[in-house]
Amino acid sequence: MDKILGAGEPNARSKSKNAADLADDDEDDANSEVDAQEQTLQLKKKGKAGKAAVKAFEQRDLVALAFAGDNVVRDFEDAKRREIASDAPREVDTTLPGWGSWGGPSTQKSKPKPQFIKKIPGIAPSDQRDKKAAKYQVKDLPYPFTSRAQFERSMERPLGAEWKHTGAFQKGTLPRVVKKMGMVIEPLQKLS
Repeated sequence: MDKILGAGEPNARSKSKNAADLADDDEDDANSEVDAQEQTLQLKKKGKAGKAAVKAFEQRDLVALAFAGDNVVRDFEDAKRREIASDAPREVDTTLPGWGSWGGPSTQKSKPKPQFIKKIPGIAPSDQRDKKAAKYQVKDLPYPFTSRAQFERSMERPLGAEWKHTGAFQKGTLPRVVKKMGMVIEPLQKLS
């Protein structure tokens, strides 16, 4: 336990730092908050140079230990590459071995016949747009909104009864004009 906490060893910081460097050698993420914490910690150490202070974990050491061996960015890129490859157009040979030709270890493999090659069109990476869903997307910014971010923020809020109080949901979905059944609705008059 003393090795992990670094309380008894003077070189515990350098050992954990080397382990963090080995785990994150391909990533260079400069986190300003972590750097600021390290600077304040260095200033505190300079102020307590004469006193024997107990060493504690620093933020970078904790992150390095918690996420040792994790490379989320590389995993995401690999998964994305596999997904694109599975959607790519390809040709599949559907011939059954031994049907209509001789089979066995001494025979040569014949060329696949064109009528047994099935072409799967797939989706090109540039064509991965959902055309059916495109008709529901907004092309222009609606009236009361002044920026795209403002409109997107308003669309993120759910409107369903599961997320809102019953009264607020009913008020939000109530039609603006309410007429009782049997009432006569006068036609609009043209302004002259």
